[in-house]
Amino acid sequence: MKTVLVSFIYASPRRVERRHLWQNLQSLIPNPNVPWVAIGDFNSVANGSAKLGGAEVCLGSAQEMLQCLQACELNDIGFQVPCFTWKRGRLQERLDMACTNEKWNIKWPNTFLAHFPFFNSDHRLIIMMDNHPGRQASSQKPFRFMEAWLTSNNFSHLANEAWTNNRCWAQDSSPPKSRIDARLKGIDHNLSFQYNSNLVNLRKSFWKDLETILLREELTWFQRSRSRWIKYGDRNTRYFHANTVAKRRRNIIDALKNDDGEWVSNVDQLTTLASTFFMNLYTEDNTSRAKLPLRGMFPSVHGMNHSGMNRVPFTEEIRRLVFKMGKFKAPGPDGLLAVFFQSQWDNIGASIGLLIKELFLNPQ
Repeated sequence: MKTVLVSFIYASPRRVERRHLWQNLQSLIPNPNVPWVAIGDFNSVANGSAKLGGAEVCLGSAQEMLQCLQACELNDIGFQVPCFTWKRGRLQERLDMACTNEKWNIKWPNTFLAHFPFFNSDHRLIIMMDNHPGRQASSQKPFRFMEAWLTSNNFSHLANEAWTNNRCWAQDSSPPKSRIDARLKGIDHNLSFQYNSNLVNLRKSFWKDLETILLREELTWFQRSRSRWIKYGDRNTRYFHANTVAKRRRNIIDALKNDDGEWVSNVDQLTTLASTFFMNLYTEDNTSRAKLPLRGMFPSVHGMNHSGMNRVPFTEEIRRLVFKMGKFKAPGPDGLLAVFFQSQWDNIGASIGLLIKELFLNPQ
């Protein structure tokens, strides 16, 4: 039976007594492989945004709580609006929350905290759920090129064929890791009774396949995590996975205010609200705007510099620029990253060069 640690928090309103709670909480730190959640009334706010009205936030008290959570490697999972979970008169604070460790976030990445209306109490009812509507997998995911595909021996051939014939390619299929693990266990079991050279050679072959799968797995999570300061190569898959889950949690939009000042949390309504906002933002209206006095405020380009900017670039110049791009920078609408063009330049470089030159010659 797998172990899960759940700590229910009911902190004292007095700072001195809360310190005992923070110490006791740190004594409960489980094995890193055990999912852990601490949920309840922490009776302390983390920062100024978690309080409305009253005196300023006590930074010392907030720092003590945050240091405890950091020592326990617990992270606040956030919440659905409204923000504040406790009120008294005009004073409102977010005292109730749920914090989880890395193992919990990896096992249940869709966990979220729902705040319900006040009912016969100065605290809201909070319920932790694992079916966040805004974190469900989309049925229409955009295409994204994955660097892990480059480890396939025939990828260059498939990519060149697809590029030449203007059609999509499929990801290289390989046996799942679980199947290889099962085969290796069976081989080890048989070899424990009797040596067999054929089984030894077969085990070496499976080891090689498993190494390739682990590399692809690491590359995939490395790319999704968009980590900048750590390099792959040391089997950092767990770190990359946790980094990706944390990034997705930060990027989730739980609710938005509409033009009437009302909070909207329904996924379909959020989609409509966001689309409408940006359509209106980038739609030109007939409102007259005062002209800014910009003449003479910027340096002018004359002579050879001007003609140089308009000339058609050489293929080598295009190649140098492509290889200076960050491999995992934001892809274009086609989902292709710079690493694809860099790795397949020998096959597609000529057509890329012709396309860019055509844009210079016929910009319309």
